[in-house]
Amino acid sequence: MNVRILRNSEASPGRHRDRIAARPAMDLVEDGAGLALHCDVPGVSAERLHLHLRDGVLHLFGETGFGPSQEGRIHALEFDDMVYEATFPLPEALRDSSMEASLRNGVLTVRFTPRPKSGRRSIPVNKD
Repeated sequence: MNVRILRNSEASPGRHRDRIAARPAMDLVEDGAGLALHCDVPGVSAERLHLHLRDGVLHLFGETGFGPSQEGRIHALEFDDMVYEATFPLPEALRDSSMEASLRNGVLTVRFTPRPKSGRRSIPVNKD
């Protein structure tokens, strides 16, 4: 697991200390429907998970929400929120593919469905 320190300015609002960011375990799997990137992010809810595609690179940032709150005195602290962060450069063939993300049982799945390379393509028309 790769880790890096998140400085105060990068951490969540309201946090006033440095934090460790871990790179989640990731698998890239090809099946009949295309490619799927599976990322292990236990404890992260969909609301605390952020995916961005910029310049052909998929950026992932997620944070668990079970650490201590800012209220009250802490008498013992054995764990804190975990921060996950990763970048995944997309191969040229995937940069124009459609993407769909889902989160289930602590595993984020980003599915890439390649678009047809060339030639005639049918475009569905939605009815109003």
